[in-house]
Amino acid sequence: MSSPLPTTLLYVALLFALAFLFYLLLFKLLRIARPGMPHLAAILSTSLFVPLDPIAFGAVPLVLLGYLHGRSTRVPIDPTDPLSSRVSISDEEYALLAERYVEALRAPSTQQLLNSPHLGPAVRFSLLSNPFRLYLHARATAIAMSWIYLTIWSLAVRTGDNSLLLVLLASSAPFGVSVGLLWKFIKGHPRQPRRLIPGRVFRPTVSSFLFSLVWGLTPAASAGLLTCFFLDRGRTAVLTADVLAGLYCFYRILQSIFVHRQNLYLHAEGIVISGLLRPLGLRWGQIHRAVLRERHNVLSRTDRLLILYSASGPVLAYPVSILRQSEQHDLLREVRRRIPTSEVFDRPSL
Repeated sequence: MSSPLPTTLLYVALLFALAFLFYLLLFKLLRIARPGMPHLAAILSTSLFVPLDPIAFGAVPLVLLGYLHGRSTRVPIDPTDPLSSRVSISDEEYALLAERYVEALRAPSTQQLLNSPHLGPAVRFSLLSNPFRLYLHARATAIAMSWIYLTIWSLAVRTGDNSLLLVLLASSAPFGVSVGLLWKFIKGHPRQPRRLIPGRVFRPTVSSFLFSLVWGLTPAASAGLLTCFFLDRGRTAVLTADVLAGLYCFYRILQSIFVHRQNLYLHAEGIVISGLLRPLGLRWGQIHRAVLRERHNVLSRTDRLLILYSASGPVLAYPVSILRQSEQHDLLREVRRRIPTSEVFDRPSL
């Protein structure tokens, strides 16, 4: 009988990867830019898919104790003294102190001090074993520790092995410490202020994103119908088509997220498009012509793509149909007022 360890490791790793990718895209779409949030959401979501057992819940108190220890922001007044008294600081101060402490340890003068034979082993150990280093890698530490811990949890519940239950109890406190460190890291790195771009901002609508999302899932619906009617006739071919349809849907959903993350800024000097990538902009004097491509979409509405051409710069393209009707009118009116604009009607899309 084969060991369940490789299967369980792969299962938990796949859950982590899918959950992390999902929350990373979701937080990008919702503009939640706090470091560590996708990692914490992936850990909590993956924990819901591991098998449950009353015996394994005995590890919960140890997890809570470890969490409280990892969440603590108490730091020694004298970092060279292991027995120094401690004081509590805020999460932001803890993050700043951790960054400065690690920078100080990497300085050449500090390295000379650590290599000096006159430095006592207790002081050297206190400097090198400071938790600030682990704190700065809290995201990777929490993911790695959670993967190991949830794998042990799944194996212990499935097999009922007493030795695995002991290993689970022994690793509960370190798992709680890693989660506490991650939450402390999130609290210590508040959301960065948005980059200020002057002018009027045009943002995509939620309804446009939902239409695009439904349109992107249509290949999966077609593959589902194909599976219902032809699975018995050619199982391998049908499953291959299902996988290809799923990958194609995933690509279209990513494309929709990328498009609907783009904002357009209209101001007196020119136009700026800002999204997941770095902002791109053109001054009005750089743009020598504009083209509005229109295509009637039977399932949704008229698609409009505004393309701005410059003599010595990037070509900017923005799908204005993802905006409100009033904003489309205002944007196109301003562009036509400043730039020679032509319209091209493409073939309708079904």
